Amino acid sequence: MTYTEMVMGSLLRQLPALIVYTFGIVLAVLFWRRCPRACLLALLGCAILAANSLAGAIVSVWFILPRKGPVGGDLQMVVDIQQIISIVRSLVHAGGFALVLAAVFSGRPRAEESSA
Repeated sequence: MTYTEMVMGSLLRQLPALIVYTFGIVLAVLFWRRCPRACLLALLGCAILAANSLAGAIVSVWFILPRKGPVGGDLQMVVDIQQIISIVRSLVHAGGFALVLAAVFSGRPRAEESSA
């Protein structure tokens, strides 16, 4: 299997999420004038999530493919690299999701206390 086939296979498995991230970016642009702060946060969050998915597929294959051959392949090195990639991707994903979550609550009026 070639490098391109492996990356494309990884991206294909992530296609539903990539479509949602793209849709989020489009919605943020469309509603920008209505609520710019929330749209900025949503746009940044979705862009980070999409970039994380794209970069993760490329980086994972790029680091692992040359190290898994029959000659000189070091399984422990592959496992270590994959763990590091997973941790970094998880942190980036959490950051992107935090921005989307902040967008949901950004600019909402505070509930007024009822006078009793």
